Amino acid sequence: GRAHRRYKRCSHIQVAVGIKPTVAKPKFEKKQKAAAKPKTDKSKADKPADQKAT
Repeated sequence: GRAHRRYKRCSHIQVAVGIKPTVAKPKFEKKQKAAAKPKTDKSKADKPADQKAT
């Protein structure tokens, strides 16, 4: 559930900022691939990181 929400939010931000989908697609793919391995670690470290970045 959290991952899906994050993906939607990320997509919305990218569109709002005006990032080209060609650049956002491979960038997100790389992030997802890296998060696929350390899912628990990434999710745990992603929560505070996302809050701090906002």
